[in-house]
Amino acid sequence: MAGLNGLYMNVYNSYMTSYQTKALTRYDTHKKGELKNIYNAIVKLNMESPVYNVNFSQDIQECAVELKEGARGLKNTINDLTNGNTQQLFSKRTVFTDNPQTASVKYIGEGDAREISLDDFEIRVEKLASGQKNISHFFQRQQNLLSPGTYVFNIDTNNQDYEFQFSVGEGDKAEAILHKLKRMINKSNIGLKSEILTKGGEQALEIVSNKTGDRENNELIFTVSDISEEGNPVVKKLGLDCVNTMPEDSSFWINGVHKRTKGNTFVAGKILEISLNGESDQTGNAIIGFKTDTESITEHIETFVSEYNSFLNLIRDFQNVQPGSEKLLREYNHIAGKYRNDLEAIGLEMLDNGNIQIDEALLIQATNDEENYAETLEGINNFKKSVLGKLNQSLINPMEYIDKVIVNYKNPGKNFPNPYLTSMYSGMMFNSYC
Repeated sequence: MAGLNGLYMNVYNSYMTSYQTKALTRYDTHKKGELKNIYNAIVKLNMESPVYNVNFSQDIQECAVELKEGARGLKNTINDLTNGNTQQLFSKRTVFTDNPQTASVKYIGEGDAREISLDDFEIRVEKLASGQKNISHFFQRQQNLLSPGTYVFNIDTNNQDYEFQFSVGEGDKAEAILHKLKRMINKSNIGLKSEILTKGGEQALEIVSNKTGDRENNELIFTVSDISEEGNPVVKKLGLDCVNTMPEDSSFWINGVHKRTKGNTFVAGKILEISLNGESDQTGNAIIGFKTDTESITEHIETFVSEYNSFLNLIRDFQNVQPGSEKLLREYNHIAGKYRNDLEAIGLEMLDNGNIQIDEALLIQATNDEENYAETLEGINNFKKSVLGKLNQSLINPMEYIDKVIVNYKNPGKNFPNPYLTSMYSGMMFNSYC
Protein backbone atom coordinates (compact mmCIF):
# COMPACT_ATOMS: atom_id res chain seq x y z
CA MET A 1 0.00 0.00 0.00
CA ALA A 2 2.87 2.38 0.80
CA GLY A 3 4.33 1.75 -2.66
CA LEU A 4 0.96 2.48 -4.29
CA ASN A 5 0.58 5.72 -2.35
CA GLY A 6 4.07 6.72 -3.45
CA LEU A 7 3.10 6.01 -7.06
CA TYR A 8 0.03 8.24 -6.76
CA MET A 9 2.12 11.04 -5.26
CA ASN A 10 4.71 10.78 -8.05
CA VAL A 11 2.01 10.99 -10.71
CA TYR A 12 0.33 13.92 -8.94
CA ASN A 13 3.62 15.81 -8.58
CA SER A 14 4.47 15.17 -12.23
CA TYR A 15 1.03 16.45 -13.28
CA MET A 16 1.29 19.62 -11.17
CA THR A 17 4.81 20.51 -12.31
CA SER A 18 4.64 19.50 -15.98
CA TYR A 19 1.41 21.11 -17.10
CA GLN A 20 -0.11 24.59 -16.92
CA THR A 21 -2.82 23.59 -14.47
CA LYS A 22 -5.43 26.22 -13.66
CA ALA A 23 -6.03 27.28 -10.07
CA LEU A 24 -9.01 25.59 -8.41
CA THR A 25 -12.14 27.69 -7.92
CA ARG A 26 -15.44 27.17 -6.16
CA TYR A 27 -16.83 25.96 -9.51
CA ASP A 28 -14.55 22.91 -9.38
CA THR A 29 -16.69 21.46 -6.58
CA HIS A 30 -20.01 19.90 -7.54
CA LYS A 31 -23.28 18.92 -5.96
CA LYS A 32 -24.43 15.32 -5.99
CA GLY A 33 -26.87 15.94 -8.84
CA GLU A 34 -24.18 17.59 -10.98
CA LEU A 35 -21.82 14.66 -10.48
CA LYS A 36 -24.60 12.25 -11.41
CA ASN A 37 -25.20 14.15 -14.67
CA ILE A 38 -21.48 14.01 -15.50
CA TYR A 39 -21.42 10.28 -14.75
CA ASN A 40 -24.45 9.62 -16.98
CA ALA A 41 -22.83 11.62 -19.81
CA ILE A 42 -19.65 9.53 -19.52
CA VAL A 43 -21.62 6.26 -19.50
CA LYS A 44 -23.55 7.28 -22.62
CA LEU A 45 -20.37 8.34 -24.39
CA ASN A 46 -18.59 5.08 -23.61
CA MET A 47 -21.52 2.93 -24.74
CA GLU A 48 -21.36 4.40 -28.24
CA SER A 49 -17.60 4.84 -28.62
CA PRO A 50 -15.42 2.41 -30.63
CA VAL A 51 -12.28 0.94 -29.08
CA TYR A 52 -9.19 2.96 -29.95
CA ASN A 53 -5.46 2.41 -29.95
CA VAL A 54 -3.48 5.53 -29.03
CA ASN A 55 0.27 6.07 -29.22
CA PHE A 56 0.83 7.87 -25.91
CA SER A 57 3.85 9.96 -26.80
CA GLN A 58 4.81 12.85 -24.54
CA ASP A 59 3.37 15.32 -27.07
CA ILE A 60 0.02 13.52 -27.12
CA GLN A 61 -0.16 13.40 -23.33
CA GLU A 62 0.66 17.10 -23.04
CA CYS A 63 -1.92 17.97 -25.68
CA ALA A 64 -4.74 16.04 -23.94
CA VAL A 65 -3.99 17.45 -20.50
CA GLU A 66 -3.50 21.03 -21.72
CA LEU A 67 -6.74 20.96 -23.73
CA LYS A 68 -8.70 19.78 -20.72
CA GLU A 69 -7.05 22.30 -18.38
CA GLY A 70 -7.65 25.10 -20.88
CA ALA A 71 -11.31 24.13 -21.25
CA ARG A 72 -11.73 24.03 -17.46
CA GLY A 73 -10.10 27.44 -17.09
CA LEU A 74 -12.34 29.07 -19.73
CA LYS A 75 -15.47 27.47 -18.26
CA ASN A 76 -14.57 28.74 -14.78
CA THR A 77 -13.99 32.23 -16.19
CA ILE A 78 -17.49 32.19 -17.71
CA ASN A 79 -18.91 30.98 -14.40
CA ASP A 80 -17.13 33.81 -12.58
CA LEU A 81 -18.56 36.40 -14.96
CA THR A 82 -22.09 35.08 -14.57
CA ASN A 83 -21.84 34.21 -10.85
CA GLY A 84 -22.27 30.51 -11.62
CA ASN A 85 -25.58 30.99 -13.46
CA THR A 86 -24.58 30.19 -17.03
CA GLN A 87 -28.13 30.76 -18.28
CA GLN A 88 -28.23 34.47 -17.43
CA LEU A 89 -26.85 37.40 -19.35
CA PHE A 90 -23.58 38.96 -18.31
CA SER A 91 -24.06 40.59 -14.92
CA LYS A 92 -24.77 44.31 -15.07
CA ARG A 93 -22.98 45.06 -11.80
CA THR A 94 -19.59 44.15 -10.43
CA VAL A 95 -17.78 44.97 -7.23
CA PHE A 96 -14.85 47.39 -7.43
CA THR A 97 -12.16 49.09 -5.37
CA ASP A 98 -10.74 52.49 -6.22
CA ASN A 99 -7.40 51.70 -4.53
CA PRO A 100 -6.24 48.08 -4.97
CA GLN A 101 -2.90 48.95 -3.36
CA THR A 102 -4.77 49.25 -0.07
CA ALA A 103 -7.61 46.74 -0.52
CA SER A 104 -8.78 44.45 -3.32
CA VAL A 105 -12.21 42.84 -3.44
CA LYS A 106 -14.01 39.91 -5.09
CA TYR A 107 -17.72 39.09 -5.22
CA ILE A 108 -18.29 35.55 -3.86
CA GLY A 109 -22.04 35.60 -3.31
CA GLU A 110 -24.22 32.85 -4.74
CA GLY A 111 -26.90 35.21 -6.08
CA ASP A 112 -26.95 37.70 -8.93
CA ALA A 113 -24.85 40.78 -8.19
CA ARG A 114 -27.62 42.88 -9.73
CA GLU A 115 -29.84 42.00 -6.78
CA ILE A 116 -27.36 43.25 -4.15
CA SER A 117 -28.18 46.58 -2.55
CA LEU A 118 -24.97 47.85 -0.96
CA ASP A 119 -23.72 51.38 -0.41
CA ASP A 120 -20.08 52.19 -1.06
CA PHE A 121 -17.91 51.99 2.05
CA GLU A 122 -14.44 53.18 3.00
CA ILE A 123 -11.60 51.08 4.41
CA ARG A 124 -8.66 52.56 6.28
CA VAL A 125 -5.89 50.09 7.05
CA GLU A 126 -3.78 50.85 10.12
CA LYS A 127 -1.77 47.62 10.19
CA LEU A 128 -1.60 44.45 8.11
CA ALA A 129 -1.69 41.06 9.79
CA SER A 130 1.79 39.61 10.04
CA GLY A 131 3.33 36.24 10.73
CA GLN A 132 6.13 35.21 13.02
CA LYS A 133 9.59 36.12 11.78
CA ASN A 134 12.87 34.59 12.95
CA ILE A 135 16.18 36.14 11.86
CA SER A 136 19.43 34.31 12.50
CA HIS A 137 22.73 35.92 13.46
CA PHE A 138 24.53 37.84 10.71
CA PHE A 139 27.73 36.29 9.38
CA GLN A 140 30.45 37.31 6.95
CA ARG A 141 29.85 35.62 3.58
CA GLN A 142 33.18 33.76 3.57
CA GLN A 143 33.24 33.03 7.29
CA ASN A 144 34.09 29.49 8.40
CA LEU A 145 30.82 28.86 10.13
CA LEU A 146 30.46 25.10 10.75
CA SER A 147 32.87 22.22 10.77
CA PRO A 148 32.41 19.53 8.10
CA GLY A 149 29.79 16.99 9.16
CA THR A 150 26.08 16.25 9.39
CA TYR A 151 23.73 18.54 11.31
CA VAL A 152 20.16 17.92 12.45
CA PHE A 153 17.56 20.28 13.90
CA ASN A 154 13.79 20.35 14.48
CA ILE A 155 11.00 22.76 13.50
CA ASP A 156 7.71 22.52 15.39
CA THR A 157 4.75 24.12 13.58
CA ASN A 158 1.02 23.36 13.35
CA ASN A 159 1.53 20.90 16.25
CA GLN A 160 3.80 18.82 14.02
CA ASP A 161 7.52 18.15 14.41
CA TYR A 162 9.68 18.22 11.28
CA GLU A 163 13.27 17.00 11.30
CA PHE A 164 15.81 18.68 9.02
CA GLN A 165 19.20 17.24 8.22
CA PHE A 166 21.97 18.78 6.12
CA SER A 167 25.65 18.22 5.48
CA VAL A 168 28.55 20.66 5.53
CA GLY A 169 31.50 19.83 3.33
CA GLU A 170 35.09 20.97 3.28
CA GLY A 171 35.26 24.57 2.12
CA ASP A 172 31.56 25.37 2.74
CA LYS A 173 31.41 28.97 3.95
CA ALA A 174 28.60 30.83 5.73
CA GLU A 175 26.96 32.01 2.48
CA ALA A 176 26.73 28.48 1.08
CA ILE A 177 25.35 27.07 4.35
CA LEU A 178 22.65 29.77 4.68
CA HIS A 179 21.51 29.24 1.09
CA LYS A 180 21.38 25.48 1.69
CA LEU A 181 19.11 26.04 4.72
CA LYS A 182 16.93 28.44 2.72
CA ARG A 183 16.35 25.92 -0.08
CA MET A 184 15.68 23.11 2.38
CA ILE A 185 13.02 25.07 4.31
CA ASN A 186 11.30 26.44 1.20
CA LYS A 187 11.04 22.97 -0.35
CA SER A 188 9.63 21.42 2.83
CA ASN A 189 6.13 22.91 2.31
CA ILE A 190 5.39 23.14 6.05
CA GLY A 191 3.92 26.66 6.04
CA LEU A 192 7.21 28.58 6.27
CA LYS A 193 9.19 30.60 3.75
CA SER A 194 12.81 31.60 4.00
CA GLU A 195 14.98 34.35 2.50
CA ILE A 196 18.58 35.53 2.76
CA LEU A 197 19.02 39.00 4.28
CA THR A 198 22.09 41.05 3.40
CA LYS A 199 23.47 43.91 5.49
CA GLY A 200 26.79 45.31 4.41
CA GLY A 201 29.07 42.34 3.84
CA GLU A 202 27.07 40.08 6.16
CA GLN A 203 24.17 37.71 5.61
CA ALA A 204 21.47 36.14 7.78
CA LEU A 205 18.63 33.65 7.31
CA GLU A 206 15.06 34.93 7.68
CA ILE A 207 12.24 32.44 8.36
CA VAL A 208 8.63 33.71 8.16
CA SER A 209 5.38 31.83 8.80
CA ASN A 210 2.60 31.81 6.21
CA LYS A 211 0.07 31.93 9.04
CA THR A 212 -0.62 35.35 10.50
CA GLY A 213 -2.42 36.79 13.53
CA ASP A 214 -2.09 36.80 17.30
CA ARG A 215 -1.87 33.46 19.11
CA GLU A 216 -3.35 32.70 22.53
CA ASN A 217 -1.02 33.44 25.44
CA ASN A 218 1.52 34.92 23.02
CA GLU A 219 2.36 31.46 21.69
CA LEU A 220 4.71 31.13 18.74
CA ILE A 221 3.55 29.80 15.38
CA PHE A 222 6.75 27.80 15.01
CA THR A 223 9.84 26.97 17.07
CA VAL A 224 13.29 25.90 15.92
CA SER A 225 15.40 23.73 18.20
CA ASP A 226 18.26 21.26 18.25
CA ILE A 227 17.08 17.69 18.55
CA SER A 228 19.87 17.02 21.00
CA GLU A 229 22.54 19.14 22.61
CA GLU A 230 24.91 16.27 21.91
CA GLY A 231 26.57 15.78 18.56
CA ASN A 232 26.54 18.96 16.46
CA PRO A 233 24.09 21.52 17.88
CA VAL A 234 23.47 24.14 15.22
CA VAL A 235 20.35 26.17 16.14
CA LYS A 236 21.89 28.24 18.92
CA LYS A 237 25.12 28.72 17.04
CA LEU A 238 23.33 30.12 13.97
CA GLY A 239 20.57 31.87 15.91
CA LEU A 240 17.75 30.13 14.02
CA ASP A 241 15.58 30.36 17.16
CA CYS A 242 15.88 34.16 17.44
CA VAL A 243 12.33 35.58 17.15
CA ASN A 244 12.46 38.98 15.47
CA THR A 245 8.71 39.67 15.07
CA MET A 246 5.72 38.17 16.86
CA PRO A 247 2.59 37.37 14.80
CA GLU A 248 -0.03 40.13 14.89
CA ASP A 249 -3.66 40.68 13.81
CA SER A 250 -4.59 43.21 11.17
CA SER A 251 -6.11 46.49 12.35
CA PHE A 252 -8.44 48.52 10.11
CA TRP A 253 -11.59 50.63 10.01
CA ILE A 254 -14.72 50.18 7.87
CA ASN A 255 -16.66 53.46 7.75
CA GLY A 256 -15.05 54.44 11.06
CA VAL A 257 -15.78 51.12 12.85
CA HIS A 258 -12.64 49.38 14.09
CA LYS A 259 -12.04 45.76 13.02
CA ARG A 260 -9.34 43.12 13.58
CA THR A 261 -8.71 39.86 11.71
CA LYS A 262 -6.16 37.05 11.96
CA GLY A 263 -5.35 37.30 8.27
CA ASN A 264 -5.31 39.94 5.57
CA THR A 265 -8.24 38.37 3.69
CA PHE A 266 -11.75 38.20 5.16
CA VAL A 267 -15.38 37.86 4.07
CA ALA A 268 -17.82 40.75 4.51
CA GLY A 269 -21.54 40.11 4.56
CA LYS A 270 -21.06 36.61 3.06
CA ILE A 271 -20.80 38.17 -0.40
CA LEU A 272 -17.48 40.06 -0.58
CA GLU A 273 -13.96 38.68 -0.15
CA ILE A 274 -11.72 41.60 0.81
CA SER A 275 -7.92 41.43 0.84
CA LEU A 276 -5.88 44.06 2.68
CA ASN A 277 -2.77 44.86 0.65
CA GLY A 278 -1.22 48.00 2.14
CA GLU A 279 -1.37 50.39 5.08
CA SER A 280 -3.27 53.63 4.48
CA ASP A 281 -0.42 55.81 5.74
CA GLN A 282 1.52 54.76 2.63
CA THR A 283 -1.21 53.93 0.09
CA GLY A 284 -4.28 55.91 1.23
CA ASN A 285 -7.80 54.70 2.02
CA ALA A 286 -9.90 52.54 -0.31
CA ILE A 287 -13.53 52.86 -1.41
CA ILE A 288 -15.35 49.60 -2.17
CA GLY A 289 -18.69 49.34 -3.92
CA PHE A 290 -20.37 48.20 -7.15
CA LYS A 291 -19.52 49.55 -10.59
CA THR A 292 -22.13 51.07 -12.86
CA ASP A 293 -23.84 48.85 -15.42
CA THR A 294 -21.88 49.99 -18.48
CA GLU A 295 -18.47 49.54 -16.87
CA SER A 296 -19.37 46.07 -15.64
CA ILE A 297 -20.81 44.81 -18.94
CA THR A 298 -17.86 46.10 -20.95
CA GLU A 299 -15.32 44.67 -18.50
CA HIS A 300 -17.01 41.25 -18.44
CA ILE A 301 -17.20 40.99 -22.22
CA GLU A 302 -13.54 42.03 -22.58
CA THR A 303 -12.49 39.41 -20.00
CA PHE A 304 -14.52 36.69 -21.74
CA VAL A 305 -13.06 37.56 -25.17
CA SER A 306 -9.51 37.66 -23.78
CA GLU A 307 -9.85 34.20 -22.18
CA TYR A 308 -11.56 32.82 -25.30
CA ASN A 309 -8.67 34.03 -27.49
CA SER A 310 -6.13 32.58 -25.06
CA PHE A 311 -7.85 29.19 -25.25
CA LEU A 312 -7.77 29.22 -29.06
CA ASN A 313 -4.08 30.15 -28.95
CA LEU A 314 -3.49 27.18 -26.64
CA ILE A 315 -5.15 24.84 -29.16
CA ARG A 316 -3.06 26.36 -31.97
CA ASP A 317 0.14 25.57 -30.06
CA PHE A 318 -0.49 21.86 -30.68
CA GLN A 319 -1.37 22.05 -34.40
CA ASN A 320 2.08 20.96 -35.56
CA VAL A 321 2.40 18.03 -33.15
CA GLN A 322 -1.25 16.99 -32.94
CA PRO A 323 -3.27 17.54 -36.16
CA GLY A 324 -6.47 16.59 -34.33
CA SER A 325 -6.44 19.99 -32.65
CA GLU A 326 -7.24 21.53 -36.07
CA LYS A 327 -10.66 19.87 -35.87
CA LEU A 328 -11.33 21.54 -32.52
CA LEU A 329 -10.33 24.95 -33.94
CA ARG A 330 -12.74 24.49 -36.86
CA GLU A 331 -15.56 23.65 -34.48
CA TYR A 332 -15.02 26.81 -32.42
CA ASN A 333 -14.74 28.88 -35.61
CA HIS A 334 -18.02 27.37 -36.78
CA ILE A 335 -19.70 28.34 -33.51
CA ALA A 336 -18.41 31.91 -33.75
CA GLY A 337 -19.45 32.10 -37.40
CA LYS A 338 -23.09 31.36 -36.47
CA TYR A 339 -23.16 34.48 -34.30
CA ARG A 340 -20.84 36.63 -36.43
CA ASN A 341 -23.43 39.31 -37.21
CA ASP A 342 -24.59 39.57 -33.60
CA LEU A 343 -21.01 39.82 -32.34
CA GLU A 344 -19.95 42.42 -34.91
CA ALA A 345 -23.00 44.53 -34.02
CA ILE A 346 -21.50 45.15 -30.56
CA GLY A 347 -17.92 45.60 -31.72
CA LEU A 348 -16.62 42.01 -31.62
CA GLU A 349 -14.94 41.27 -34.95
CA MET A 350 -13.99 37.71 -35.86
CA LEU A 351 -10.47 37.55 -37.35
CA ASP A 352 -9.29 35.13 -40.03
CA ASN A 353 -7.62 32.84 -37.44
CA GLY A 354 -10.83 32.63 -35.36
CA ASN A 355 -9.79 35.02 -32.60
CA ILE A 356 -12.04 37.94 -31.69
CA GLN A 357 -10.92 41.56 -31.83
CA ILE A 358 -12.73 44.22 -29.82
CA ASP A 359 -13.73 47.63 -31.20
CA GLU A 360 -13.94 49.28 -27.78
CA ALA A 361 -15.79 52.39 -28.97
CA LEU A 362 -18.53 50.32 -30.62
CA LEU A 363 -18.74 47.98 -27.61
CA ILE A 364 -19.17 50.90 -25.19
CA GLN A 365 -21.80 52.42 -27.48
CA ALA A 366 -23.73 49.13 -27.56
CA THR A 367 -23.58 48.52 -23.80
CA ASN A 368 -24.63 52.12 -23.10
CA ASP A 369 -27.98 51.40 -24.70
CA GLU A 370 -29.89 50.63 -21.49
CA GLU A 371 -33.26 50.51 -23.25
CA ASN A 372 -32.22 47.67 -25.57
CA TYR A 373 -29.77 46.01 -23.16
CA ALA A 374 -31.23 42.48 -23.23
CA GLU A 375 -31.69 42.44 -27.00
CA THR A 376 -28.23 43.90 -27.63
CA LEU A 377 -26.44 41.23 -25.61
CA GLU A 378 -28.62 38.28 -26.64
CA GLY A 379 -26.18 37.32 -29.41
CA ILE A 380 -23.08 37.14 -27.24
CA ASN A 381 -25.04 35.35 -24.54
CA ASN A 382 -26.10 32.67 -27.05
CA PHE A 383 -22.49 32.48 -28.28
CA LYS A 384 -21.35 31.99 -24.67
CA LYS A 385 -23.85 29.14 -24.16
CA SER A 386 -22.65 27.38 -27.33
CA VAL A 387 -19.03 27.74 -26.23
CA LEU A 388 -19.94 26.25 -22.85
CA GLY A 389 -21.52 23.26 -24.56
CA LYS A 390 -18.36 22.60 -26.55
CA LEU A 391 -16.20 23.07 -23.43
CA ASN A 392 -18.26 20.48 -21.56
CA GLN A 393 -17.63 17.98 -24.37
CA SER A 394 -13.88 18.58 -24.12
CA LEU A 395 -13.97 18.15 -20.35
CA ILE A 396 -15.80 14.83 -20.53
CA ASN A 397 -13.73 13.45 -23.42
CA PRO A 398 -10.41 15.28 -24.01
CA MET A 399 -9.29 12.33 -26.16
CA GLU A 400 -11.76 13.29 -28.92
CA TYR A 401 -9.19 15.53 -30.57
CA ILE A 402 -6.20 13.21 -30.19
CA ASP A 403 -5.05 11.17 -33.21
CA LYS A 404 -5.96 7.52 -32.68
CA VAL A 405 -6.63 4.29 -34.57
CA ILE A 406 -9.97 2.50 -34.34
CA VAL A 407 -9.47 -1.11 -33.26
CA ASN A 408 -13.08 -2.23 -33.48
CA TYR A 409 -16.62 -0.85 -33.37
CA LYS A 410 -19.24 -1.74 -30.78
CA ASN A 411 -21.85 -4.36 -31.64
CA PRO A 412 -24.94 -2.33 -32.70
CA GLY A 413 -27.85 -2.75 -30.34
CA LYS A 414 -25.81 -4.68 -27.79
CA ASN A 415 -23.71 -1.91 -26.29
CA PHE A 416 -22.84 -1.82 -22.63
CA PRO A 417 -21.20 0.88 -20.49
CA ASN A 418 -17.47 0.69 -19.90
CA PRO A 419 -14.90 3.14 -18.55
CA TYR A 420 -12.54 2.80 -21.51
CA LEU A 421 -12.31 6.43 -22.68
CA THR A 422 -12.06 8.06 -19.27
CA SER A 423 -9.59 5.50 -17.95
CA MET A 424 -7.52 5.97 -21.13
CA TYR A 425 -7.14 9.69 -20.31
CA SER A 426 -6.38 9.31 -16.60
CA GLY A 427 -4.30 6.17 -17.08
CA MET A 428 -1.86 7.78 -19.47
CA MET A 429 -0.42 9.77 -16.58
CA PHE A 430 0.66 6.49 -14.98
CA ASN A 431 2.42 5.19 -18.10
CA SER A 432 5.92 6.13 -17.05
CA TYR A 433 5.44 4.67 -13.56
CA CYS A 434 3.91 1.26 -14.33
